[in-house]
Amino acid sequence: MGSKFSRRQMLIQWVWRLILFTTLTAAGLMLYHGLVFLLSYLFVSMSYLIVQSLATLSIAVILILASRPYRELVHGHFFRKQTSAHDLVPRMRDEIAQCRDVFELAQRVLAIVQREFNVEDVQLTFYYDQPFALEVTHLRRTGELMQRVIARVREDEPDALSDEEDVLTPLTAGHTEVLTHRERLVGLLLLGSQRSSKSWKTRDLELIAEISPVIASGADQVMMVRHINETNQRLFESDKLISIGQLASGIAHEIRNPLTSIRMNLQGLNRRAKLSDKDKQRVQISLDEINRLDDIISEIMQFARRTKLEVAPVKAESLIKTAISMARSELDQRNIEVITRFQKGLPVIRADENRLIRVVINLLINAAQAMGKGGRITITAEPFGTGIEVMVIDQGPGIPKELRRDIFNPFFTTKADGTGLGLANALKFVQEHGGELDFTTEVGEGTTFSLRLPPSPPVHLDDPSALRVLPT
Repeated sequence: MGSKFSRRQMLIQWVWRLILFTTLTAAGLMLYHGLVFLLSYLFVSMSYLIVQSLATLSIAVILILASRPYRELVHGHFFRKQTSAHDLVPRMRDEIAQCRDVFELAQRVLAIVQREFNVEDVQLTFYYDQPFALEVTHLRRTGELMQRVIARVREDEPDALSDEEDVLTPLTAGHTEVLTHRERLVGLLLLGSQRSSKSWKTRDLELIAEISPVIASGADQVMMVRHINETNQRLFESDKLISIGQLASGIAHEIRNPLTSIRMNLQGLNRRAKLSDKDKQRVQISLDEINRLDDIISEIMQFARRTKLEVAPVKAESLIKTAISMARSELDQRNIEVITRFQKGLPVIRADENRLIRVVINLLINAAQAMGKGGRITITAEPFGTGIEVMVIDQGPGIPKELRRDIFNPFFTTKADGTGLGLANALKFVQEHGGELDFTTEVGEGTTFSLRLPPSPPVHLDDPSALRVLPT
């Protein structure tokens, strides 16, 4: 019903503009010829060219003086029916009830606000809480053009926005309405100046105040649905990983027993039997392969097993330096230089240092293997909110677009001898601490992995005994 009303109103408005333009054009031509005739009659000796110039100049002055009334007529301000809250609020509620996401909601709301309040520029800004950051979504409508900008604002820099973002702010908007629902900030409604007036009329501001709770309530419901969907997706992924882990753990346990028997027999054969050098070499190769399989099984068991965190104070500098020293042989073998940059005043966090060292080692070795021979890896550490952020930056070939969605999936690997559990285990360890592990990459330029950690791990509500805190 609302959309049909909108189309009918727009059609009437365009017909009105066409009639007005035609009428004003005819009136202008008649006025021009009338002025030419009058000036020719009054100033007989004046040349016809000067008469035409004076008539044109007079028309220009008249148009300048009449520009504001003309704009009001064109935009239908004189004939625009003032909508009451009794009519607008139910219509706004009906439009919002049909929306399934924030973008659709913004399109409907901004179109109604733009039309009813006679503004060219209007914007909805929504706030969505995420770990370590706030997702700020700006949805702006200028004329018929919709623009969408999503910014991730850090906790320690709440006002940091990119200079390239072309959005309205409370300083540049003609009016800003704060949208709250259940004592929580949902967003802002920012409006440019009205076409017909330099300042907002009290009646219009009162009407905006009437519809803002409806917009806030609708937006909050849409974002709540999004949160539920994201939670369901995480639960689904968690259940899937648990099933994979249980299956892998069972298979690994069954494989490890015969492998142990094979290893013991080969070791005994190597010690006691009189073997040729060639046969001894073959036995040693078999033992090396068994050890490699045993390492793979250990990784699978580690991925499947849920163990307790051993939490103690951890310094980022010490953690990173230990990880570099443990990965030194791989780095030196590939002739790769490692540069560290630590920001002053890094907070001391509480974490399981051994697990985080394994995470950084994994990121270092992955970066080194991606680069091949030579190059530089840069590791930075800086405060992030009340926690820390560690970044591992390589000069490798980057990650192809078709592989980016899968690199954290267990058993996914592009290496001939890889298990596909390195990054899966790293992500698991980071998430156990309540942190984030993600990456940015550019093909041909390199990849940056970002490890963000809170000041201490969250308490595991489903299993309080899963967190064992060591004395400081």
